[in-house]
This record gives sequence, structure tokens and C-alpha cells, in this order.
Amino acid sequence: MFDFEKGAIKFIRGGRYPFCHSVLVDDQIRAIIDASSDQDKLLSFQGEKPVDFLINSHAHEDHLVFNYLFPQSTFCAHAHDAPHFENLDSLIDCYGDMSPEEIEKWRKFFF
Repeated sequence: MFDFEKGAIKFIRGGRYPFCHSVLVDDQIRAIIDASSDQDKLLSFQGEKPVDFLINSHAHEDHLVFNYLFPQSTFCAHAHDAPHFENLDSLIDCYGDMSPEEIEKWRKFFF
């Protein structure tokens, strides 16, 4: 099911943008790092036992695609990225200066 396994560490290839690879920790504490790979594999992992922690390495759209699948997990992100996960305008702002048209394109993309 996983693309690579070594002990408690599992790896799922994400394919192409807007997806990324995911790292899973399957130990006494279970975690997913960057839940944006393969929805079915992520759900299968969650179905075995609850996932304790959902960790995002950074706030880019290709690293948060399936975060919503883990509402029961404790969410972890770097303090500097946290606002980008809480507010769409903050996430869009982290991409730099853009015209109103570009901002609207990003907003539509995220929805």
C-alpha cells in the first residue's frame, strides 16, 4: 500500500502538483506529515487507528490538500506559518504582491 516503508516510517508518493509526498509515522504516536498525497491511502492509514498528529512542514497549497480529512488530529505547524492555515487572505499574502485579478485567481483556485 505504501511506496516505501522502513520500520515505523511510511512514505506515500503524491504525484504531481497540487499534491506532495506524505510521510507517516506509525508508532505509539501516529502522525502524518503533509497530508497531500493519495487520499485513499491516507484514509486507509487513518482507518487502522486514529492519527494523533497532523503536521504541515510549511504553508503551501500543495501540502494541505487533505488536511480536512483529519479533524480529530492535533494540528501542528511552525508558528510563522500558522496564520496562513487560519485565514485564506494570509495564505494568499504569503505569495507576495499581486494584482487584484491575481488574488482573485488564487482565491478561486483554493476553493
